[in-house]
Amino acid sequence: MNADPVLSTRGLTKRFGTVVVADNIDFDLHAGERAALIGPNGAGKTSFVGLVSGTIRPDAGGVHLNGQDVTRLRSDHRVKAGLVRTFQITNLFNKLTVRQNLYLPVSERIGASNDIWSPAAGETAIIDEIDDILVRLGLIEDRHRTITELPYGRRRLLEIGIALSLRPKVLILDEPAAGLRAEDVILVLDVIGRLPAEMAMMMIEHDMQVVKRFASRVTVLVRGAVLMTGSPSEVMSADAVRAVYLGRAGHTRFHDSAHA
Repeated sequence: MNADPVLSTRGLTKRFGTVVVADNIDFDLHAGERAALIGPNGAGKTSFVGLVSGTIRPDAGGVHLNGQDVTRLRSDHRVKAGLVRTFQITNLFNKLTVRQNLYLPVSERIGASNDIWSPAAGETAIIDEIDDILVRLGLIEDRHRTITELPYGRRRLLEIGIALSLRPKVLILDEPAAGLRAEDVILVLDVIGRLPAEMAMMMIEHDMQVVKRFASRVTVLVRGAVLMTGSPSEVMSADAVRAVYLGRAGHTRFHDSAHA
């Protein structure tokens, strides 16, 4: 790609004592790109995302967003600059409705100060924006349901909606298919596939079938360092990836998953 990356890291390094969780990582993500980050447990995926999103400070190296050095920027400031992440564990307000859960981030983004407990609250534009998001997610019929009434798969969709409400330029998805039934995985991937084409997305994922469907480029982390980057087929057919990612015992299982 010729255009400058919307997100880049150079020499990103982090140690916790003697353990290196990020080892001189260079990474680029361009507008419209769909990239996946994979690796065995303890590879440093979560730490890398923490470094990128601002919840962890690096020992060396830097993070740039839209050409701006955000290495020392707080995570909430990075969100305002367009870098948003979802989490593997759902983090919703269970006693609020679907619409109210979206009202919180939208009103915060635009600086609204009206009472969040009155959904209309004179904020027609906010409600219209929320409902547009819910239509896109297929959740409009659930807008008055509380989170406790919502099936788990639809809660995952709502978390994506909350991320969208912050209008990200870069969206990091932390295992969006984790814990979902097969039919819900298809639903979530369909929604992700309809997100704005210009939005850059990076997904942390273990399911190779999800990776194949989502990503055009895959980066493999091992012990905090980049092992290789390539297309899903290149990565999944690499002997080094199969040997390191799942170990010798998982070699056959990884091969079967990659070629299913």
